[in-house]
Amino acid sequence: GGFPITGLAYRIKGPDKKTDEGLLSGNIKKTGVTEGDHEIELCGILDAQWSVKEAKVGDKVKITAKTTGIKSGESVAIQVFVKDANFADRLFDSLEAKVQSNKIEIDWELKVDEKLEEHADYKEGLGRYSVPFYFFVVHVSDLRQTSGLLKYQDWMELELTDEDGEAIGGTQYTLYLPSGETRTGKLDSDGYAKVEQIPPGKVNVTYDTRSADE
Repeated sequence: GGFPITGLAYRIKGPDKKTDEGLLSGNIKKTGVTEGDHEIELCGILDAQWSVKEAKVGDKVKITAKTTGIKSGESVAIQVFVKDANFADRLFDSLEAKVQSNKIEIDWELKVDEKLEEHADYKEGLGRYSVPFYFFVVHVSDLRQTSGLLKYQDWMELELTDEDGEAIGGTQYTLYLPSGETRTGKLDSDGYAKVEQIPPGKVNVTYDTRSADE
C-alpha cells in the first residue's frame, strides 16, 4: 500500500563489523556511516489477529500472528485483555507459546469459570455496565503486537418448577444482563426457555409466577 512500516526492530551490521540496533519508525537515517556494504536485518511481530470476529462462550478460537526475523523456538508470552467501554483494559488471561516457521498460533477458550465470575463481580462492584470485547498482546523479547477485538455471545437455559418438581409453565421472566439491558420473555408449557445472544457475565433472573398457566 506504500505506507511506512513501523514497530519492527532492526539491526545494521557495517563493513567494520560494528552493529547498530533500534526500532523502525518508517525509515532509517544514519550519518557518518562507514563506506561499504551494510547488512540490515528486520525482526518483528505482524498481523496479530483472532481466527474469528465473533464467538460463543465455550468455542475454541485461534490466536495467530506472523513473525519475521525471529528464530523458531523463541518463547512467546500472550496476554488476553478485556476491553469494556466503561472500564480500563483489564488483564484476563496469560498464555505461553513458541514461534514456529515465522508463525505464532495457539487455541484459546472463554469459559464460564472463576476468571469470568471474578470479572463479573468486579464490574458489579463498580456499578457499571457494558458489553465486553477481548483483545490480546503478543510479546517476544522486547517486541509486541496487539490484536483487534473479539466479541463473545453467550446463552442460558431457564427452567422453573414448584416444590414438587412440577413445571410452572407460562411464567414471565426478566433477565438483567451484564450490559445493563433487561430482557423479558415467557417460559413454555414445560416451564422452560432458552435465551441466546446475550453478553457473557453475571445474569440475574426474576419470575412473575402470577402470569403462570393455570
